[in-house]
Amino acid sequence: MNNNISIVLPVHNQEKIIGKVIRGIIKNISDNVTEIFIILDACTDGSEKAILKNLVRERDSLIVKIVYSDYSNQTIACNIGCESSENKYSLIVPDNMIIDELNFDQRLLKSFEKNIRGARDGTTLVLLENSKLTKLDFDGIVDE
Repeated sequence: MNNNISIVLPVHNQEKIIGKVIRGIIKNISDNVTEIFIILDACTDGSEKAILKNLVRERDSLIVKIVYSDYSNQTIACNIGCESSENKYSLIVPDNMIIDELNFDQRLLKSFEKNIRGARDGTTLVLLENSKLTKLDFDGIVDE
């Protein structure tokens, strides 16, 4: 199974914290993460400037794309990122979550390998299979 993962980060007016969020993601992703989609969701603050200041690619193979949305709707922003993904898995990270767990994406991917529906940490993992999205909410609920 191809375990490549896309990170989807919808951002709405998080100028003060988004730098730490971006650095936490980039510092802690595994080599399975091949692309990051940052969706600027109708931001009216300095979020974009803070993102650009903190955006450092750790490896050449990592693709980072910034997408602009005028909707101010987190669901739409998440859909934009997931639909843009080239990978089977998309991991949606909230714009206020500072990640400090190395290879956090690998732990979340294990839920699919074990057929566990749900996990932890307030993140969401999305599986794209035969052009059909399956969403798993990572909110502490485990449904086997």
